[in-house]
This record gives sequence, structure tokens and C-alpha cells, in this order.
Amino acid sequence: MTSPAAPETYRAIAELDGDWWVVTVPDLRGVYTQGRTYEQARAMARDAIATMLGVAADRVAVTMDVRLPGHAEDSIDEVSQARAARDAAAAAEQRTLRESARRLKAAGVKVVDAAALLGISKQRVYQLLTDS
Repeated sequence: MTSPAAPETYRAIAELDGDWWVVTVPDLRGVYTQGRTYEQARAMARDAIATMLGVAADRVAVTMDVRLPGHAEDSIDEVSQARAARDAAAAAEQRTLRESARRLKAAGVKVVDAAALLGISKQRVYQLLTDS
């Protein structure tokens, strides 16, 4: 049995016009839709693209480029960048904790003491010592 192909992704442009999100799809001439909310507009864009292509909606993915007055969409990018930095820092913290727990164990430090030194529970130290 073959696995289904991944949905085709299309870029749409969403602009706020009063109470409506107006959506166009640059790569597909004539695809235009709107929604009262951003999520509704995204769903409508997906359906409009699928209808234009004559495929099921689950065969289409949409990436929305938001355009707002005064470049307010820049704040969306800033949040995205801050979240990526947070996730990278959390991953680095976990790598450092794992390595530190291993070094402390190798130095003969008891698990209960390693926990106190690292500011985590002894259960977490045990987890870190058994993680790959």
C-alpha cells in the first residue's frame, strides 16, 4: 500500500478590509475569497483553491501571508522569531541538563545532590541519566 502524497501548498495573501479578511492566491488567477475571521478566511482559501483545481480540500495546504496597515504584520514575525528563540533555548537547556547530570554522576555526586545543584527534581535527574 502506498502512502498518500502530501498536500500541494499554495501561498495566499490575506488583507484586512474593515470586518473582513480578503484573500487572493497569486499563483491561481481568479481565486478570491473572504472570511469574517482569519481562520475562516484560511478555510475559505483552501476550499476555493481545491474547487479551482478540482481536487478534494485535503489535497490543498495554504500558507497565508498577512498584510496589515502600517506593517502591523511585522509584530507577527517578531512573535514567531521570539518563539523560535525560546524553543532553541529550551532545547539547549535540556541538552546542557542531560550532559551536566551525566558529568555529576561520573564525578560521584549523588542523584539527590545533583538534583539540588541543577535545580530540578531527583526524578528528572534519573530521566536525564536514562535519556539517549
